Amino acid sequence: LKSEIYRLRACLQKTEVERIQVTAKECGVIASINTLRQALRTNRNTVLVQIPTDSSREPIVPHFQVQHSKLDSSIKSVVESFVNHYCHRVLITDYNVKYRRSAYIFDKLQTIRDELLQSRAREQILDLLLVQESDNLRKILQDLNTVETLLNKRLRKRQGFKTGLENLKEDGLGADPGDNETSPGTVVNTEDFVFNNLHKLLRCAGQVDPVATYVGVEQAVSSLLNHKSCLTTQISENKKQNLDDLHYIQSGLKRLSVLLQVEQFSPSRGVSLIPKEVSRGFSNLDKQIKDLEMKLKGILTDWDHAKADNKTRPYHRQQRQLWIEFLLKPELVPANVRAVQNRAK
Repeated sequence: LKSEIYRLRACLQKTEVERIQVTAKECGVIASINTLRQALRTNRNTVLVQIPTDSSREPIVPHFQVQHSKLDSSIKSVVESFVNHYCHRVLITDYNVKYRRSAYIFDKLQTIRDELLQSRAREQILDLLLVQESDNLRKILQDLNTVETLLNKRLRKRQGFKTGLENLKEDGLGADPGDNETSPGTVVNTEDFVFNNLHKLLRCAGQVDPVATYVGVEQAVSSLLNHKSCLTTQISENKKQNLDDLHYIQSGLKRLSVLLQVEQFSPSRGVSLIPKEVSRGFSNLDKQIKDLEMKLKGILTDWDHAKADNKTRPYHRQQRQLWIEFLLKPELVPANVRAVQNRAK
């Protein structure tokens, strides 16, 4: 907006100056026409002379060149001040509008922020209250389970004691012991070794009362069987969960191996964390280095053969010296050629 205002200010200033100049010229022309008309009214005998259309001729009334630089500069300064004031007012109005809009948006954002903070604070408070209530409910359930277990134990002891007393009374009255020896409410017979041994084991674990009854043993065995079934179910669920976790870990390892491009590796070689492009570049570089080593080895072998030839064959050594002198000292070539010719003669 500021750059547009500056461009508009220059255009307005230029347009306004041109308008003032055109208006001044128009007013001057109108004033000249009025003066001429007034002169014609006062002087009736004035003879009108036809003005030639050829511009090359000198005008009848010479034009006076007036210096307008000072006037133009003053007009431009006044117009510039007015245009600057107008553009300044436009900028101030725009800034005020933007300020009011920004202040309104800022107030709205502050209100939204406060609402969000309050809602988050309420959520945190509710979470804390729910956690406390859940802890209280868990404690209440644990206390209820403990009370229920204790009452069951007391009830079982009372029923066992009552059953034992009733059985002893019946034995004391001379009842037939064979009638009640296998009934579920009677005391375990001393000759029933299976139930007696089972009662002893359960009593060591604290599952039965001191009085050995069939009901107590059966209830203890049923509770142990229920506990066993619960443990079996829990073990199967844990096993299933572990298998799911193992499958998830395996899938993650497969994705990781695919991303690292190490899906085709053997245990003997191990896992390489270098990307395939980098490893391929290193292998190409090693291959090039080996090729250069072989070339250098061949050059060194040729050099050794050439050295051996120079030592064992003087003709080759002299030929080499001649070539060196031909390259380094060409001015000695004619003398060497004459020497060779003299030797040949």
